[in-house]
Amino acid sequence: MAGSWSASARGAVRARPDWLARPGVQRGLAALATTGLVYDLLTLPPQLPAALRAIVDLPELAYGLRSLELSDCAELASVTHPGK
Repeated sequence: MAGSWSASARGAVRARPDWLARPGVQRGLAALATTGLVYDLLTLPPQLPAALRAIVDLPELAYGLRSLELSDCAELASVTHPGK
């Protein structure tokens, strides 16, 4: 929309794959959801499953995924549709 602005908060997912599941991080994301901001997740491929779990666990927060370096679509499919 012309003339409109959007705002977001950006967070680099830490090296530990379980970082997004930590209670303090979850509380922070829940608080962010009340602001109407978008949370940009900066991830690498090994962190993608944790990022997707965070999105599913807290759907009231709007997310953006950034800096994905997937080698091919099959890798993404194996994460989003395990066992298929």
